[in-house]
Amino acid sequence: MKNNIGKDSLILTVSQFMVLGVNMLNVMLLSRFRTLEEYGTYSQIIMVCTIVITFFSAGFSQCINYFLGKSESFEEKKKFIKSYYGVVTFIGIAGGLVTLVLLPLIQRYFGNAAMAKYWYVLLFYPISHILNAGIDRFFISYRRSKLLLVFRLSHSFLILSEAVLAIVLGLSFYQYMMIYTAAEVVFSAFTYLWIKKITGVLPFGFNKETVKKILVFAIPMALASLVSTINTEMDKLIIGGLTDTETLAVYANAARELPFYIFSTSISSVTMPFIVKKVSKKNYSDAMELWRKSINLSFYFMCFCVSVLFTFAPQVISVLYSDKYLTGTNVFRIYSLVLLFRVTYYGMVLNSMGRTKTILRASVATMVINLVLDVVLYKLLGFISPEAALLGPAIATLLSVSVMNMYQLVLTKRLINVRFNDIYPIKPMSKIMLLNVVLSVVFFAVQQTAFRLVDYNRNAISIIIGAVWVATYALLVFKPVKALWKELNDSK
Repeated sequence: MKNNIGKDSLILTVSQFMVLGVNMLNVMLLSRFRTLEEYGTYSQIIMVCTIVITFFSAGFSQCINYFLGKSESFEEKKKFIKSYYGVVTFIGIAGGLVTLVLLPLIQRYFGNAAMAKYWYVLLFYPISHILNAGIDRFFISYRRSKLLLVFRLSHSFLILSEAVLAIVLGLSFYQYMMIYTAAEVVFSAFTYLWIKKITGVLPFGFNKETVKKILVFAIPMALASLVSTINTEMDKLIIGGLTDTETLAVYANAARELPFYIFSTSISSVTMPFIVKKVSKKNYSDAMELWRKSINLSFYFMCFCVSVLFTFAPQVISVLYSDKYLTGTNVFRIYSLVLLFRVTYYGMVLNSMGRTKTILRASVATMVINLVLDVVLYKLLGFISPEAALLGPAIATLLSVSVMNMYQLVLTKRLINVRFNDIYPIKPMSKIMLLNVVLSVVFFAVQQTAFRLVDYNRNAISIIIGAVWVATYALLVFKPVKALWKELNDSK
């Protein structure tokens, strides 16, 4: 079957955009129709579940590309699929039970007794999401990207229906969370049927040798992913422990990474199997060329998104969450800059070479640095004002993410003996960034002028100006993006 990285990336992007887009819609509705205290409780629950899900699933889901990419026969793939889902079923149940057992400690840390009411979310939400954690990778590995679109569309429609139903019927937050959790559990149970459909293998069983290989690969990756997630969530954990639930509600939305990174995630997911094969054959030159092109293409999109979010931050917050979250505008801007480092998976080659322990060590070191910076910067900026104190953990996250990603690139460079520019296209990225900075200055000036001259809703004015900005940028970058897209599609 013909390889088509660009097409598969686009389909995967659309599917992930639907999922994250619907999640954002839910966040928008919750932000508007629930109190800050209710939304703060919701943020605490999801934060805890995210950490648990990452710990119990992230390393295992990354096994899919690695093992399926190396498997040469159907029998090898069959052993892996059966063993993978045997292990994942077990750890999914374990993840939910561990979260429930830790509930008293979680409540005590956040100082929020209301979390006990939602024990069922803490139990079943991790189970359902752990089971579904790697399904996208199966669809892509088996070249069933269109079927993936159907899968994600069904899931997104289900979530959206629940939100609409809750609003129409005037359900309480408690009732909504019950319906949402029940639907997630039922949908995740169908995961086994989807896997059987795309692989032809009944996804459950244990092969001792295969399970051992999975654990050897996955456990360091799981720990690294856990550390990475804690590193990303560290500032919210610190804010949740040092401030009240309402302050966390504002910070959680301001620090939320909007789902624009899905484009680069999709490209990374689709290109990784090709890179794994090239690296396994020590064809480093072609592997780095493919990786560099994917990074360059992602940066066209990501840099533009960051520019718009940073420049029109107050209006974006107002539209997404309502004006009661505007106090988090500067935190939102800092977190927008983090998206510049989401253009690829920086441990791609290390992962392809099986250097999972190296990734783990880098993640642990970065987490420690981030923890120290979180507390120190929170205290230092707290002397200026309570609002300034909130910027400390956000700045710490930006610094730690950038340091960890650059470290992994430098280590990759040394391992395969290539130049830094062979991996990271610094010159093209600098030109893209300069273009976006210039456009940001121009359209910010246009926006401010329009605010002074036109007595109309500022959010509406910003949306109109933003649409012109999108069209202008699209015209300027159409040719180079089209050329990169073609090159990726032609890659084998």
